[in-house]
Amino acid sequence: MRKKWLGLFLFYLLALALIVSAAQLGKLKSKIADQILRSKPVLTTSLEDVTTEVPFLDDYNPSKFYRLRRMPLKSDSIKYYPIPGSWTITLKSYCLNAGKYAPREGNGYLYAPLKGEWADIIRSVLQRSVAHPEIPQPTVQSLIWGILARTKIADMSSSLKIAAAKLLTPKEIATVNGGALGLIPQALKEEAFRGLPAPVREVLEAEAALRDMLRRGIETYEDLERVAVRAGIAPPQEGDREIPASRWSYHPDGYFVRYLPSGYTRTILQISIPRPYFLRLDEQDRLISIKDWRGQSLDIQYDDNIMPLTQEKDGQPIAYTFRSLKLTQVKAKQQKLTKEWSGRGWTLISLPDKGEKISRKNQEYYSSLDKALQWGHSHRNQVENLLQQVPQTPLREGISEMTAQLGCFIYSAENFFEVNSKNDGDDGMEKEAIKLLKEAWQHLIRLAMMEYQIASRKTEMSAEPYLMLLKGGPFLGFGHGTPYLTLVSGQEGRVVGGIGLSGSSAVSGNQGEQPEGMGGPADDFPVIDLSGEEEASGEEEDFPVIDLSGGDEDDFNNPEYLNAYFDAYACGYAIGSLAAMEGMEYDDSDY
Repeated sequence: MRKKWLGLFLFYLLALALIVSAAQLGKLKSKIADQILRSKPVLTTSLEDVTTEVPFLDDYNPSKFYRLRRMPLKSDSIKYYPIPGSWTITLKSYCLNAGKYAPREGNGYLYAPLKGEWADIIRSVLQRSVAHPEIPQPTVQSLIWGILARTKIADMSSSLKIAAAKLLTPKEIATVNGGALGLIPQALKEEAFRGLPAPVREVLEAEAALRDMLRRGIETYEDLERVAVRAGIAPPQEGDREIPASRWSYHPDGYFVRYLPSGYTRTILQISIPRPYFLRLDEQDRLISIKDWRGQSLDIQYDDNIMPLTQEKDGQPIAYTFRSLKLTQVKAKQQKLTKEWSGRGWTLISLPDKGEKISRKNQEYYSSLDKALQWGHSHRNQVENLLQQVPQTPLREGISEMTAQLGCFIYSAENFFEVNSKNDGDDGMEKEAIKLLKEAWQHLIRLAMMEYQIASRKTEMSAEPYLMLLKGGPFLGFGHGTPYLTLVSGQEGRVVGGIGLSGSSAVSGNQGEQPEGMGGPADDFPVIDLSGEEEASGEEEDFPVIDLSGGDEDDFNNPEYLNAYFDAYACGYAIGSLAAMEGMEYDDSDY
Protein backbone atom coordinates (compact mmCIF):
# COMPACT_ATOMS: atom_id res chain seq x y z
CA MET A 1 0.00 0.00 0.00
CA ARG A 2 2.86 2.36 0.90
CA LYS A 3 4.53 1.65 -2.48
CA LYS A 4 1.27 2.45 -4.24
CA TRP A 5 1.00 5.89 -2.56
CA LEU A 6 4.67 6.56 -3.22
CA GLY A 7 4.18 5.75 -6.91
CA LEU A 8 1.18 8.07 -7.10
CA PHE A 9 3.15 10.83 -5.38
CA LEU A 10 6.05 10.50 -7.80
CA PHE A 11 3.62 10.49 -10.74
CA TYR A 12 1.95 13.72 -9.59
CA LEU A 13 5.35 15.29 -8.89
CA LEU A 14 6.54 14.45 -12.40
CA ALA A 15 3.32 15.82 -13.93
CA LEU A 16 3.70 19.03 -11.93
CA ALA A 17 7.29 19.36 -13.11
CA LEU A 18 6.22 18.88 -16.72
CA ILE A 19 3.50 21.50 -16.34
CA VAL A 20 5.96 23.99 -14.80
CA SER A 21 8.57 23.24 -17.49
CA ALA A 22 6.00 23.70 -20.24
CA ALA A 23 4.97 27.03 -18.73
CA GLN A 24 8.59 28.15 -18.45
CA LEU A 25 9.27 27.01 -22.02
CA GLY A 26 6.20 28.88 -23.20
CA LYS A 27 7.39 32.02 -21.40
CA LEU A 28 10.84 31.58 -22.98
CA LYS A 29 9.36 31.16 -26.46
CA SER A 30 7.11 34.16 -25.86
CA LYS A 31 10.15 36.15 -24.71
CA ILE A 32 12.03 35.23 -27.89
CA ALA A 33 9.03 36.23 -30.01
CA ASP A 34 8.75 39.50 -28.10
CA GLN A 35 12.48 40.11 -28.60
CA ILE A 36 12.10 39.58 -32.36
CA LEU A 37 9.14 41.95 -32.54
CA ARG A 38 10.94 44.65 -30.53
CA SER A 39 14.29 44.38 -32.32
CA LYS A 40 15.11 47.10 -34.87
CA PRO A 41 16.24 46.19 -38.37
CA VAL A 42 20.02 46.09 -38.61
CA LEU A 43 19.76 48.15 -41.80
CA THR A 44 17.21 50.96 -41.98
CA THR A 45 18.06 52.59 -45.33
CA SER A 46 14.78 53.69 -46.91
CA LEU A 47 13.14 56.19 -49.25
CA GLU A 48 13.20 58.73 -46.42
CA ASP A 49 17.01 58.82 -46.69
CA VAL A 50 16.90 60.04 -50.30
CA THR A 51 17.94 63.69 -50.11
CA THR A 52 19.97 64.35 -53.28
CA GLU A 53 17.70 63.48 -56.20
CA VAL A 54 17.83 65.92 -59.13
CA PRO A 55 14.53 66.09 -61.08
CA PHE A 56 15.93 69.03 -63.07
CA LEU A 57 18.21 66.60 -64.92
CA ASP A 58 15.50 64.10 -65.90
CA ASP A 59 15.95 65.03 -69.56
CA TYR A 60 19.75 65.13 -69.36
CA ASN A 61 20.59 62.11 -71.50
CA PRO A 62 24.11 62.20 -73.00
CA SER A 63 24.25 60.43 -76.35
CA LYS A 64 27.50 58.68 -75.46
CA PHE A 65 28.59 56.89 -72.30
CA TYR A 66 32.16 55.67 -71.99
CA ARG A 67 33.27 52.74 -69.87
CA LEU A 68 34.57 53.95 -66.54
CA ARG A 69 38.37 53.68 -66.32
CA ARG A 70 39.80 51.69 -63.44
CA MET A 71 42.93 53.07 -61.76
CA PRO A 72 46.04 50.94 -61.07
CA LEU A 73 46.27 50.70 -57.29
CA LYS A 74 48.56 48.67 -55.06
CA SER A 75 45.79 48.24 -52.47
CA ASP A 76 42.95 45.72 -52.76
CA SER A 77 40.35 48.42 -53.36
CA ILE A 78 39.07 49.41 -56.79
CA LYS A 79 38.83 53.06 -57.80
CA TYR A 80 38.13 54.82 -61.05
CA TYR A 81 39.50 57.92 -62.71
CA PRO A 82 37.36 61.01 -61.96
CA ILE A 83 37.75 62.37 -65.49
CA PRO A 84 34.95 64.76 -66.50
CA GLY A 85 32.51 63.19 -68.90
CA SER A 86 29.68 60.66 -69.13
CA TRP A 87 30.59 57.19 -67.91
CA THR A 88 28.97 53.82 -67.34
CA ILE A 89 29.79 50.61 -65.53
CA THR A 90 27.90 47.45 -64.56
CA LEU A 91 28.34 46.40 -60.92
CA LYS A 92 27.42 43.32 -58.96
CA SER A 93 24.56 44.35 -56.70
CA TYR A 94 23.00 42.79 -53.64
CA CYS A 95 19.58 42.59 -52.00
CA LEU A 96 19.64 44.58 -48.75
CA ASN A 97 16.18 43.76 -47.41
CA ALA A 98 14.92 40.19 -47.30
CA GLY A 99 11.20 39.72 -47.85
CA LYS A 100 10.79 42.49 -50.44
CA TYR A 101 10.34 42.37 -54.19
CA ALA A 102 13.11 42.45 -56.78
CA PRO A 103 13.54 45.70 -58.76
CA ARG A 104 11.06 46.16 -61.56
CA GLU A 105 12.37 47.33 -64.91
CA GLY A 106 11.53 50.97 -65.51
CA ASN A 107 11.36 51.98 -61.85
CA GLY A 108 13.85 54.64 -60.81
CA TYR A 109 16.43 54.03 -58.08
CA LEU A 110 18.10 56.85 -56.14
CA TYR A 111 21.24 57.17 -54.05
CA ALA A 112 20.70 56.75 -50.30
CA PRO A 113 23.41 56.30 -47.65
CA LEU A 114 23.55 53.05 -45.70
CA LYS A 115 21.99 53.59 -42.28
CA GLY A 116 21.22 51.39 -39.31
CA GLU A 117 22.88 49.64 -36.38
CA TRP A 118 24.97 47.37 -38.62
CA ALA A 119 25.30 49.64 -41.64
CA ASP A 120 29.11 49.65 -41.28
CA ILE A 121 29.16 45.84 -41.22
CA ILE A 122 27.09 45.56 -44.40
CA ARG A 123 29.29 48.22 -46.04
CA SER A 124 32.38 46.21 -45.07
CA VAL A 125 31.00 43.08 -46.73
CA LEU A 126 30.20 45.00 -49.94
CA GLN A 127 33.58 46.73 -50.09
CA ARG A 128 35.73 43.77 -49.12
CA SER A 129 33.95 41.48 -51.56
CA VAL A 130 35.71 43.48 -54.29
CA ALA A 131 39.08 42.36 -52.97
CA HIS A 132 37.94 38.71 -52.84
CA PRO A 133 36.62 37.81 -56.29
CA GLU A 134 37.19 34.15 -55.43
CA ILE A 135 34.10 34.32 -53.20
CA PRO A 136 31.06 33.71 -55.47
CA GLN A 137 28.40 36.42 -55.50
CA PRO A 138 25.70 33.99 -54.20
CA THR A 139 27.90 33.26 -51.16
CA VAL A 140 28.33 36.98 -50.44
CA GLN A 141 24.59 37.50 -50.83
CA SER A 142 23.80 34.56 -48.50
CA LEU A 143 26.11 36.05 -45.86
CA ILE A 144 24.36 39.42 -46.20
CA TRP A 145 20.96 37.77 -45.79
CA GLY A 146 22.23 35.96 -42.71
CA ILE A 147 23.48 39.21 -41.17
CA LEU A 148 20.23 41.02 -41.98
CA ALA A 149 18.31 38.17 -40.30
CA ARG A 150 20.56 38.40 -37.19
CA THR A 151 21.90 34.88 -37.60
CA LYS A 152 25.01 33.93 -35.63
CA ILE A 153 28.05 33.49 -37.84
CA ALA A 154 28.90 30.51 -35.59
CA ASP A 155 25.62 28.83 -36.60
CA MET A 156 26.17 29.22 -40.35
CA SER A 157 27.62 26.65 -42.73
CA SER A 158 31.35 26.21 -43.12
CA SER A 159 31.42 28.00 -46.51
CA LEU A 160 29.71 31.07 -45.03
CA LYS A 161 32.03 31.00 -42.01
CA ILE A 162 35.02 31.03 -44.36
CA ALA A 163 33.52 33.92 -46.33
CA ALA A 164 32.78 35.82 -43.12
CA ALA A 165 36.39 35.38 -41.96
CA LYS A 166 37.55 37.12 -45.15
CA LEU A 167 34.89 39.82 -45.35
CA LEU A 168 34.51 40.74 -41.68
CA THR A 169 36.91 41.60 -38.87
CA PRO A 170 36.87 39.54 -35.63
CA LYS A 171 35.18 42.48 -33.91
CA GLU A 172 32.45 42.59 -36.55
CA ILE A 173 31.91 38.84 -36.29
CA ALA A 174 31.61 39.17 -32.50
CA THR A 175 29.03 41.94 -32.98
CA VAL A 176 26.92 39.76 -35.29
CA ASN A 177 27.16 36.77 -32.97
CA GLY A 178 26.25 38.90 -29.96
CA GLY A 179 23.23 40.47 -31.63
CA ALA A 180 21.75 37.27 -33.06
CA LEU A 181 18.14 36.29 -32.46
CA GLY A 182 16.72 32.88 -31.56
CA LEU A 183 14.18 30.64 -33.27
CA ILE A 184 10.48 30.35 -32.42
CA PRO A 185 8.01 27.62 -33.36
CA GLN A 186 5.73 28.15 -36.35
CA ALA A 187 2.52 28.30 -34.25
CA LEU A 188 3.92 30.98 -31.94
CA LYS A 189 5.41 32.82 -34.93
CA GLU A 190 1.98 33.01 -36.59
CA GLU A 191 0.43 34.28 -33.36
CA ALA A 192 3.15 36.90 -32.85
CA PHE A 193 3.08 38.24 -36.44
CA ARG A 194 -0.71 38.15 -36.87
CA GLY A 195 -1.57 41.80 -36.16
CA LEU A 196 1.35 43.39 -37.98
CA PRO A 197 1.05 45.41 -41.23
CA ALA A 198 1.69 43.22 -44.27
CA PRO A 199 5.02 44.84 -45.34
CA VAL A 200 6.46 44.49 -41.81
CA ARG A 201 5.12 40.96 -41.37
CA GLU A 202 6.58 39.80 -44.69
CA VAL A 203 10.05 41.04 -43.78
CA LEU A 204 9.97 39.48 -40.29
CA GLU A 205 8.69 36.18 -41.66
CA ALA A 206 11.44 36.12 -44.31
CA GLU A 207 14.15 36.88 -41.75
CA ALA A 208 12.82 34.24 -39.36
CA ALA A 209 12.74 31.66 -42.16
CA LEU A 210 16.30 32.58 -43.22
CA ARG A 211 17.55 32.16 -39.63
CA ASP A 212 15.95 28.75 -39.47
CA MET A 213 17.33 27.64 -42.85
CA LEU A 214 20.87 28.89 -42.17
CA ARG A 215 21.01 27.34 -38.69
CA ARG A 216 19.75 23.99 -40.01
CA GLY A 217 22.42 24.03 -42.73
CA ILE A 218 20.04 24.60 -45.63
CA GLU A 219 22.36 26.66 -47.79
CA THR A 220 21.08 26.02 -51.29
CA TYR A 221 21.14 29.52 -52.73
CA GLU A 222 17.95 28.97 -54.71
CA ASP A 223 16.10 28.00 -51.51
CA LEU A 224 17.33 31.09 -49.70
CA GLU A 225 16.48 33.27 -52.69
CA ARG A 226 12.89 32.01 -52.81
CA VAL A 227 12.42 33.19 -49.23
CA ALA A 228 14.39 36.46 -49.46
CA VAL A 229 13.23 37.74 -52.85
CA ARG A 230 9.50 37.96 -53.46
CA ALA A 231 8.30 37.28 -56.99
CA GLY A 232 5.93 39.56 -58.85
CA ILE A 233 5.16 43.27 -58.66
CA ALA A 234 5.33 45.08 -55.34
CA PRO A 235 1.90 46.44 -54.32
CA PRO A 236 1.75 50.21 -53.72
CA GLN A 237 2.35 51.49 -50.20
CA GLU A 238 1.61 54.75 -48.48
CA GLY A 239 4.55 57.08 -49.05
CA ASP A 240 5.58 55.59 -52.42
CA ARG A 241 6.86 58.06 -55.02
CA GLU A 242 6.86 57.75 -58.78
CA ILE A 243 10.51 58.06 -59.79
CA PRO A 244 11.41 57.78 -63.48
CA ALA A 245 14.31 55.58 -64.50
CA SER A 246 16.00 58.70 -65.90
CA ARG A 247 16.27 60.36 -62.46
CA TRP A 248 19.78 61.38 -61.37
CA SER A 249 21.12 61.66 -57.82
CA TYR A 250 24.07 63.65 -56.56
CA HIS A 251 26.63 61.42 -54.85
CA PRO A 252 28.64 62.99 -51.98
CA ASP A 253 31.89 61.85 -53.62
CA GLY A 254 31.41 64.55 -56.24
CA TYR A 255 29.46 63.17 -59.20
CA PHE A 256 25.93 62.64 -60.49
CA VAL A 257 24.69 59.07 -60.81
CA ARG A 258 21.66 57.12 -61.88
CA TYR A 259 21.03 53.45 -61.18
CA LEU A 260 19.49 51.04 -63.68
CA PRO A 261 18.99 47.65 -61.94
CA SER A 262 18.74 44.45 -63.96
CA GLY A 263 17.10 42.19 -61.42
CA TYR A 264 18.81 42.50 -58.06
CA THR A 265 22.18 40.96 -58.99
CA ARG A 266 23.33 43.50 -61.61
CA THR A 267 23.02 47.28 -61.69
CA ILE A 268 24.17 49.61 -64.44
CA LEU A 269 25.51 52.92 -63.16
CA GLN A 270 25.55 55.97 -65.40
CA ILE A 271 27.83 58.68 -64.04
CA SER A 272 28.19 62.33 -64.97
CA ILE A 273 31.30 64.21 -63.82
CA PRO A 274 30.95 67.85 -64.88
CA ARG A 275 33.97 69.62 -66.34
CA PRO A 276 34.84 73.02 -64.85
CA TYR A 277 33.01 75.99 -66.35
CA PHE A 278 33.58 79.73 -66.28
CA LEU A 279 30.47 81.88 -65.95
CA ARG A 280 30.53 85.62 -66.66
CA LEU A 281 28.02 88.23 -65.59
CA ASP A 282 27.81 91.81 -66.83
CA GLU A 283 27.14 94.98 -64.86
CA GLN A 284 23.41 94.24 -64.77
CA ASP A 285 24.12 90.81 -63.22
CA ARG A 286 23.06 89.16 -66.47
CA LEU A 287 24.66 85.92 -67.53
CA ILE A 288 26.53 86.71 -70.76
CA SER A 289 28.87 83.75 -71.28
CA ILE A 290 29.37 80.15 -70.17
CA LYS A 291 32.66 78.59 -71.18
CA ASP A 292 34.59 75.39 -70.41
CA TRP A 293 38.35 74.97 -70.24
CA ARG A 294 38.56 73.72 -73.84
CA GLY A 295 37.00 76.90 -75.20
CA GLN A 296 33.51 75.56 -75.84
CA SER A 297 31.08 78.32 -74.98
CA LEU A 298 27.62 79.78 -75.21
CA ASP A 299 27.38 83.57 -75.52
CA ILE A 300 24.20 85.56 -74.92
CA GLN A 301 23.42 88.87 -76.62
CA TYR A 302 20.76 90.93 -74.83
CA ASP A 303 18.37 93.40 -76.44
CA ASP A 304 18.98 96.66 -74.62
CA ASN A 305 16.36 98.44 -76.72
CA ILE A 306 13.72 96.76 -74.56
CA MET A 307 13.50 97.86 -70.94
CA PRO A 308 13.83 95.17 -68.24
CA LEU A 309 10.91 93.81 -66.28
CA THR A 310 11.00 95.29 -62.77
CA GLN A 311 9.45 94.97 -59.34
CA GLU A 312 6.76 97.57 -58.74
CA LYS A 313 7.94 98.46 -55.24
CA ASP A 314 11.60 99.35 -55.83
CA GLY A 315 12.11 99.15 -59.58
CA GLN A 316 14.59 96.30 -59.20
CA PRO A 317 15.08 94.48 -62.56
CA ILE A 318 14.06 90.83 -62.50
CA ALA A 319 14.12 89.91 -66.21
CA TYR A 320 15.72 90.94 -69.50
CA THR A 321 15.12 90.12 -73.14
CA PHE A 322 17.85 88.59 -75.33
CA ARG A 323 18.10 88.49 -79.11
CA SER A 324 20.70 85.84 -79.94
CA LEU A 325 22.59 82.81 -78.67
CA LYS A 326 25.92 81.71 -80.09
CA LEU A 327 27.39 78.25 -79.50
CA THR A 328 31.08 77.54 -80.11
CA GLN A 329 32.25 73.93 -80.13
CA VAL A 330 35.84 72.72 -80.17
CA LYS A 331 36.36 69.50 -82.09
CA ALA A 332 39.45 67.41 -82.83
CA LYS A 333 42.64 69.33 -83.69
CA GLN A 334 41.12 72.49 -82.16
CA GLN A 335 38.68 72.85 -85.03
CA LYS A 336 35.93 75.26 -84.01
CA LEU A 337 32.31 75.06 -85.10
CA THR A 338 29.89 77.88 -84.39
CA LYS A 339 26.15 78.18 -84.59
CA GLU A 340 24.15 81.33 -83.90
CA TRP A 341 20.41 81.60 -83.36
CA SER A 342 18.55 84.89 -83.66
CA GLY A 343 15.10 85.69 -82.36
CA ARG A 344 13.43 87.00 -79.24
CA GLY A 345 13.66 85.42 -75.82
CA TRP A 346 13.75 86.56 -72.23
CA THR A 347 15.09 85.27 -68.93
CA LEU A 348 14.72 85.91 -65.22
CA ILE A 349 17.85 87.12 -63.45
CA SER A 350 16.26 87.08 -59.99
CA LEU A 351 13.09 85.76 -58.42
CA PRO A 352 10.79 88.15 -56.55
CA ASP A 353 9.17 86.92 -53.37
CA LYS A 354 5.82 85.28 -53.92
CA GLY A 355 3.13 87.93 -53.77
CA GLU A 356 5.56 90.71 -54.74
CA LYS A 357 3.93 92.94 -57.35
CA ILE A 358 5.63 93.27 -60.73
CA SER A 359 5.44 96.39 -62.86
CA ARG A 360 3.11 96.06 -65.82
CA LYS A 361 5.40 98.11 -68.05
CA ASN A 362 6.80 96.12 -70.97
CA GLN A 363 5.06 92.91 -69.90
CA GLU A 364 4.10 92.34 -73.52
CA TYR A 365 7.72 91.38 -74.18
CA TYR A 366 7.73 88.81 -71.36
CA SER A 367 5.29 86.11 -72.45
CA SER A 368 4.05 83.38 -70.08
CA LEU A 369 5.42 85.32 -67.12
CA ASP A 370 3.35 83.57 -64.44
CA LYS A 371 4.36 80.15 -65.73
CA ALA A 372 8.04 81.12 -65.76
CA LEU A 373 7.85 82.53 -62.22
CA GLN A 374 6.15 79.37 -60.96
CA TRP A 375 8.81 77.22 -62.63
CA GLY A 376 11.60 79.44 -61.26
CA HIS A 377 10.39 79.20 -57.65
CA SER A 378 10.03 75.43 -57.96
CA HIS A 379 13.54 75.16 -59.40
CA ARG A 380 15.03 77.37 -56.68
CA ASN A 381 13.42 75.15 -54.02
CA GLN A 382 15.02 72.13 -55.69
CA VAL A 383 18.45 73.78 -55.65
CA GLU A 384 18.09 74.84 -52.00
CA ASN A 385 16.96 71.35 -50.97
CA LEU A 386 20.07 69.91 -52.59
CA LEU A 387 22.43 72.43 -51.02
CA GLN A 388 20.96 71.93 -47.56
CA GLN A 389 23.25 68.90 -47.35
CA VAL A 390 26.24 71.20 -46.71
CA PRO A 391 26.76 73.92 -44.07
CA GLN A 392 25.31 77.33 -44.83
CA THR A 393 27.99 79.84 -45.82
CA PRO A 394 28.02 83.08 -47.83
CA LEU A 395 29.72 81.15 -50.60
CA ARG A 396 27.06 78.46 -50.68
CA GLU A 397 24.36 81.12 -50.78
CA GLY A 398 26.11 82.86 -53.66
CA ILE A 399 26.41 79.65 -55.65
CA SER A 400 22.77 78.83 -54.85
CA GLU A 401 21.62 82.14 -56.33
CA MET A 402 23.83 81.67 -59.39
CA THR A 403 22.57 78.11 -59.92
CA ALA A 404 18.94 79.24 -59.67
CA GLN A 405 19.63 82.01 -62.21
CA LEU A 406 21.37 79.57 -64.56
CA GLY A 407 18.43 77.17 -64.23
CA CYS A 408 16.01 79.94 -65.19
CA PHE A 409 18.16 80.75 -68.22
CA ILE A 410 18.17 77.09 -69.28
CA TYR A 411 14.37 77.13 -69.06
CA SER A 412 14.35 80.27 -71.22
CA ALA A 413 16.84 78.83 -73.74
CA GLU A 414 14.69 75.72 -74.21
CA ASN A 415 11.66 77.93 -74.87
CA PHE A 416 13.74 80.13 -77.18
CA PHE A 417 14.79 77.15 -79.30
CA GLU A 418 11.22 75.85 -79.40
CA VAL A 419 9.88 79.18 -80.69
CA ASN A 420 12.73 80.15 -83.01
CA SER A 421 13.70 76.76 -84.42
CA LYS A 422 13.40 76.45 -88.20
CA ASN A 423 11.98 72.93 -87.80
CA ASP A 424 14.44 71.57 -90.35
CA GLY A 425 14.98 68.39 -88.34
CA ASP A 426 18.55 69.36 -87.49
CA ASP A 427 18.33 70.12 -83.78
CA GLY A 428 21.69 68.60 -82.87
CA MET A 429 23.38 71.92 -82.13
CA GLU A 430 20.42 73.05 -80.03
CA LYS A 431 20.77 69.90 -77.94
CA GLU A 432 24.51 70.55 -77.60
CA ALA A 433 23.79 74.07 -76.33
CA ILE A 434 21.38 72.78 -73.67
CA LYS A 435 23.84 70.02 -72.76
CA LEU A 436 26.59 72.60 -72.20
CA LEU A 437 24.27 74.67 -70.00
CA LYS A 438 23.19 71.67 -67.91
CA GLU A 439 26.80 70.58 -67.44
CA ALA A 440 27.62 74.08 -66.17
CA TRP A 441 24.65 73.75 -63.80
CA GLN A 442 26.06 70.44 -62.54
CA HIS A 443 29.45 72.09 -62.03
CA LEU A 444 27.90 74.73 -59.77
CA ILE A 445 26.03 72.13 -57.71
CA ARG A 446 29.18 70.03 -57.35
CA LEU A 447 31.17 73.09 -56.32
CA ALA A 448 28.71 73.98 -53.57
CA MET A 449 28.16 70.42 -52.36
CA MET A 450 31.79 69.57 -51.75
CA GLU A 451 33.32 70.41 -48.37
CA TYR A 452 35.26 73.65 -48.65
CA GLN A 453 37.30 75.81 -46.36
CA ILE A 454 36.41 79.40 -47.01
CA ALA A 455 38.64 82.44 -46.53
CA SER A 456 37.60 85.95 -47.47
CA ARG A 457 39.82 88.92 -48.15
CA LYS A 458 39.29 92.37 -49.61
CA THR A 459 40.78 93.00 -53.01
CA GLU A 460 40.24 95.52 -55.74
CA MET A 461 37.23 94.65 -57.82
CA SER A 462 37.30 95.08 -61.57
CA ALA A 463 34.89 97.53 -63.18
CA GLU A 464 32.81 94.59 -64.33
CA PRO A 465 31.47 92.36 -61.52
CA TYR A 466 31.68 88.72 -62.48
CA LEU A 467 31.50 85.17 -61.29
CA MET A 468 34.52 83.16 -62.36
CA LEU A 469 34.59 79.53 -61.26
CA LEU A 470 38.11 78.34 -61.85
CA LYS A 471 39.36 74.78 -61.33
CA GLY A 472 40.48 74.28 -57.73
CA GLY A 473 40.65 77.93 -56.66
CA PRO A 474 37.44 79.63 -57.73
CA PHE A 475 36.97 83.34 -57.12
CA LEU A 476 33.47 84.62 -56.78
CA GLY A 477 32.50 88.28 -57.00
CA PHE A 478 28.97 89.08 -55.89
CA GLY A 479 28.88 92.83 -56.48
CA HIS A 480 30.86 96.06 -56.47
CA GLY A 481 33.19 96.43 -53.50
CA THR A 482 32.49 92.99 -52.05
CA PRO A 483 35.40 90.75 -51.06
CA TYR A 484 36.40 87.76 -53.07
CA LEU A 485 35.64 84.42 -51.50
CA THR A 486 38.37 81.88 -52.09
CA LEU A 487 37.68 78.15 -52.13
CA VAL A 488 40.16 75.52 -51.13
CA SER A 489 38.84 72.01 -51.34
CA GLY A 490 39.16 69.96 -48.20
CA GLN A 491 37.88 66.87 -49.99
CA GLU A 492 39.91 67.19 -53.14
CA GLY A 493 42.32 64.40 -52.30
CA ARG A 494 39.47 61.95 -52.16
CA VAL A 495 37.89 63.09 -55.40
CA VAL A 496 41.04 63.55 -57.49
CA GLY A 497 42.38 60.35 -55.90
CA GLY A 498 39.69 58.27 -57.57
CA ILE A 499 36.06 57.28 -57.25
CA GLY A 500 35.08 54.25 -55.17
CA LEU A 501 31.69 52.76 -56.05
CA SER A 502 31.39 49.69 -53.83
CA GLY A 503 29.64 50.04 -50.49
CA SER A 504 27.02 52.55 -51.63
CA SER A 505 23.32 51.84 -51.94
CA ALA A 506 20.23 52.86 -53.90
CA VAL A 507 16.52 52.66 -53.11
CA SER A 508 13.37 52.54 -55.23
CA GLY A 509 10.45 54.93 -55.15
CA ASN A 510 8.33 51.80 -54.57
CA GLN A 511 8.98 50.91 -50.93
CA GLY A 512 8.02 47.29 -51.55
CA GLU A 513 11.14 46.84 -53.69
CA GLN A 514 14.51 45.96 -52.22
CA PRO A 515 17.26 48.48 -51.58
CA GLU A 516 20.33 47.59 -53.66
CA GLY A 517 23.92 47.47 -52.33
CA MET A 518 26.79 48.01 -54.77
CA GLY A 519 29.69 45.59 -54.99
CA GLY A 520 32.54 45.21 -57.47
CA PRO A 521 32.53 45.33 -61.27
CA ALA A 522 30.52 42.61 -62.95
CA ASP A 523 33.16 42.22 -65.67
CA ASP A 524 36.93 41.99 -65.33
CA PHE A 525 38.01 44.97 -67.44
CA PRO A 526 41.70 45.87 -67.85
CA VAL A 527 43.30 48.39 -65.51
CA ILE A 528 44.32 51.69 -67.14
CA ASP A 529 47.35 53.71 -66.13
CA LEU A 530 47.11 57.39 -67.00
CA SER A 531 49.87 58.45 -64.62
CA GLY A 532 52.78 57.72 -66.95
CA GLU A 533 54.77 56.37 -64.00
CA GLU A 534 54.48 52.69 -64.75
CA GLU A 535 52.91 50.39 -67.27
CA ALA A 536 49.42 49.20 -66.57
CA SER A 537 48.81 45.56 -65.88
CA GLY A 538 46.67 43.52 -68.23
CA GLU A 539 45.93 44.02 -71.86
CA GLU A 540 45.93 47.40 -73.52
CA GLU A 541 42.63 49.27 -73.15
CA ASP A 542 40.89 50.10 -76.41
CA PHE A 543 38.61 52.74 -74.88
CA PRO A 544 35.34 51.35 -76.22
CA VAL A 545 32.41 53.73 -76.33
CA ILE A 546 28.73 53.07 -75.80
CA ASP A 547 27.21 55.31 -78.46
CA LEU A 548 23.51 56.03 -78.05
CA SER A 549 23.32 58.45 -80.94
CA GLY A 550 25.07 56.74 -83.84
CA GLY A 551 27.38 59.76 -84.17
CA ASP A 552 31.13 59.87 -84.61
CA GLU A 553 33.47 59.16 -81.72
CA ASP A 554 35.31 62.09 -80.20
CA ASP A 555 38.51 62.76 -78.28
CA PHE A 556 37.56 60.42 -75.42
CA ASN A 557 38.57 57.53 -77.66
CA ASN A 558 42.14 58.81 -77.66
CA PRO A 559 44.28 57.56 -74.73
CA GLU A 560 46.75 60.42 -75.16
CA TYR A 561 43.92 62.94 -74.98
CA LEU A 562 42.52 61.28 -71.85
CA ASN A 563 45.94 61.38 -70.25
CA ALA A 564 46.34 65.08 -71.00
CA TYR A 565 42.76 65.78 -69.92
CA PHE A 566 43.22 64.10 -66.56
CA ASP A 567 46.59 65.78 -65.93
CA ALA A 568 45.25 69.20 -66.85
CA TYR A 569 42.21 68.70 -64.65
CA ALA A 570 44.29 67.65 -61.63
CA CYS A 571 46.90 70.37 -62.20
CA GLY A 572 44.16 72.97 -62.52
CA TYR A 573 42.87 72.10 -59.09
CA ALA A 574 46.35 72.12 -57.58
CA ILE A 575 47.36 75.45 -59.14
CA GLY A 576 44.02 77.04 -58.35
CA SER A 577 44.15 75.94 -54.72
CA LEU A 578 47.73 77.15 -54.32
CA ALA A 579 46.86 80.51 -55.84
CA ALA A 580 43.86 80.79 -53.56
CA MET A 581 45.93 80.09 -50.46
CA GLU A 582 48.53 82.62 -51.53
CA GLY A 583 45.95 85.29 -52.28
CA MET A 584 46.86 85.51 -55.97
CA GLU A 585 44.50 87.01 -58.52
CA TYR A 586 43.80 85.68 -61.99
CA ASP A 587 44.06 87.78 -65.12
CA ASP A 588 41.02 86.90 -67.17
CA SER A 589 41.39 89.72 -69.70
CA ASP A 590 41.83 87.17 -72.47
CA TYR A 591 38.74 85.26 -71.42
